[in-house]
Amino acid sequence: MPVMDEFKEERAALKNAGFKEKWQYFLDYYKWYVIGGGLAIFFLCIFVRDILSAKDYALFGTFLNAYAYENEDGTIKGQALMDEMATRLEIDTEKYVVDIDNSLSIGSSSSMDVTGMTASEVSYNSEQKLMVFIAAGDLDFIAADSTTFLRYATTETFHDLRNILTPEQLEKYEPYFYYVDMDEVAKANEAAQNLEADSYVGRVYDPLDPSTCVDPVPIAICINNSDKAMEAYWFREEVVPMGFVVNSTHVEDAVMFLDYLFE
Repeated sequence: MPVMDEFKEERAALKNAGFKEKWQYFLDYYKWYVIGGGLAIFFLCIFVRDILSAKDYALFGTFLNAYAYENEDGTIKGQALMDEMATRLEIDTEKYVVDIDNSLSIGSSSSMDVTGMTASEVSYNSEQKLMVFIAAGDLDFIAADSTTFLRYATTETFHDLRNILTPEQLEKYEPYFYYVDMDEVAKANEAAQNLEADSYVGRVYDPLDPSTCVDPVPIAICINNSDKAMEAYWFREEVVPMGFVVNSTHVEDAVMFLDYLFE
């Protein structure tokens, strides 16, 4: 018998069937379609809700490889810093985000985290997340241990401080400048273009001493000299530079945060 004729006979028989038979017919033929459609609608509603409730960033930075200290009541000390900045900038935190993300771990020496991921997996995921933040223009500043920070400093991720600080600020923070040698950056980029990056050995210089550089450019402030920063966060190295991301839309506010850290 053709499939369509068989289907018509089943439909005709179903008209005179009881509720139990009709319910069983529904379970046999339509249950998974209804469940699948219901799940699709459920996840679509969650997606739309998240979009509508998402907050724009008013001031947002990341402290890489950092641990946030807690107060005795369990609150995060670093949150108080951002709450103060929200107040100073008169930002409505119900609508906008003012925050520091210290969840990213790059090049960590730990072999496995609490989720069971290896250090390399955590580092890879963190690097990808950091790149998304930067590309989207959401990230205003980055602080990290010197070893990690220097990896991004050579990619021209950060502002030249001489272009965004006032003369008074330059004078105040000059003792805490962290430099990148742009001559060395240019040579490393040239080696990469010539497919010689793996064999290229750059000249070693001290990012805290411009006299060791050919073309020193100040791209960060060492916030390990800020009591407020060090009381709120722990970093795995003694030197902790903080730079301002070039495509940030809140550079002035980020600089205000720097001033606040050094008050």
